[in-house]
Amino acid sequence: VGATAGALSAAQCDYFEVGGKVTICHATGSATNPVVVLRVSENACVQAHADHAGDRVAVDGNCGPGACLPAGAPVDGTVPCCAGFAPTGGVCADVNECATPGVCGANARCSNTVGSYTCACDAGYAGAGTTGGPASCADIDECASGNGGCDPRTTCTNTPGSHTYNTYP
Repeated sequence: VGATAGALSAAQCDYFEVGGKVTICHATGSATNPVVVLRVSENACVQAHADHAGDRVAVDGNCGPGACLPAGAPVDGTVPCCAGFAPTGGVCADVNECATPGVCGANARCSNTVGSYTCACDAGYAGAGTTGGPASCADIDECASGNGGCDPRTTCTNTPGSHTYNTYP
């Protein structure tokens, strides 16, 4: 039996098998109870449910509309990848959000994490770092405190992200 496009796949049956069983969301066609959760053998998952329209794996027992596939799970079109992941090479793979220019806003750096990203202010800037959104970073006026660490006989000048000072004679 071969899986149809958008159908439960043998790869998913294998990936989600735990203790010889796969938990699936079985489409009943009933208006009052459209989906039931079944625990079936991996063989039954492949042989009886791969061609059954509407059947899909129950990710963590979830058959609801918010169900999604985690990193590394085979993609078959029945369940989307979770946020921060996209189908790549037949599996859900991490999306590098940091590859999008400006994702963290001005004066901030991006660090990709599995399924998300973080933003932190660049050196010389302060503000709230974030997870999954742009940071709000403002220039630190280094000269406002202790003459910016410069000799007291010099003039400290704040610059974006840093400071300078003139030399004394």
